[in-house]
Amino acid sequence: MGRYAPTHRLARPGAVLGCLGFLFCAFVLATIGMGQEPGQTPRPKDVEPPKDVPEEELVKLDKKFEHFKFIEDDAPFINRGSKTGDVKRMQAADHEQKAYDYVLHFANRQPDERLQKFSIKNVPVENLLRPIRQDYLRELIHVEGNLALVTEMKSTDSLKDLSGVEKLYEVWVYAKGTNKLVCAVVSALPEGVKPGEDFDIMVSFDAYFFKLWHYESRQQKEGSKDLDKKQWQRAPLFLGKSFQVTAPVVVQSTYSPVMLMSVVGGLCALGLTAFLISLWFRKGDQEVKASAIRKIGDQANFENVPESTTPVNRYPDFS
Repeated sequence: MGRYAPTHRLARPGAVLGCLGFLFCAFVLATIGMGQEPGQTPRPKDVEPPKDVPEEELVKLDKKFEHFKFIEDDAPFINRGSKTGDVKRMQAADHEQKAYDYVLHFANRQPDERLQKFSIKNVPVENLLRPIRQDYLRELIHVEGNLALVTEMKSTDSLKDLSGVEKLYEVWVYAKGTNKLVCAVVSALPEGVKPGEDFDIMVSFDAYFFKLWHYESRQQKEGSKDLDKKQWQRAPLFLGKSFQVTAPVVVQSTYSPVMLMSVVGGLCALGLTAFLISLWFRKGDQEVKASAIRKIGDQANFENVPESTTPVNRYPDFS
């Protein structure tokens, strides 16, 4: 039987290499062609990495944070702790709560030194009660004053998840140089300070001005006979990390040492003056008396005394 010729033959080595070279060139050309096609967005070039953000910028809140636009300024919190059937109001309350949690979380992450260094100083508290407060909303502001009240309250669930903060503290301060109360919500108290009232210490804090807040005070509502109805007041509300004790309150006594010395000196001077006047009058009286005696002595004589048969101061002799 004859042998059959094979149907396939092995390719020659030169043909294989040529085929591989062709494929490589086609791949390179395709890659180059994909670099910049007409109408395609240019691919970014390699650039230097961005420089470090200045420390001053690290304490600034993002003013474009989506939940800030739902904060109701010059008003109480939207929900006031109660539910409402108004869906829009419920949604707005939820947004305001998220903004509240965000600011507290942001402040809690900042070092105390950084907050103190870059806060805005010397802002009159009265400005935060007027329309100009719009310039200070969500700004980091430094406040000093006399600590009046500290109360403890629970943290929100979302803040617990964000920062692990279990407790919050409502801190009320009479701003320095005024009788205006401001409120700061913080997540920590300085060492030695516990919730209470009637403190005799001066404090300062660096916190974010959140809004002009309406709150229910302890004062009975004007014109109401219901003792449970309280008067609503306004106060700037700040959100921060903590506060610092700066000094004890110096209670000015009614009479200071200088005043007491002045009073005693004045009394002594009055007493000495009265004594000198009395001596002067006594000396004058003595001179007047002596002058009167001399005058009487000069006028007294017996030349004009009439003769009488009866001796003076004797009864007549009838014998």
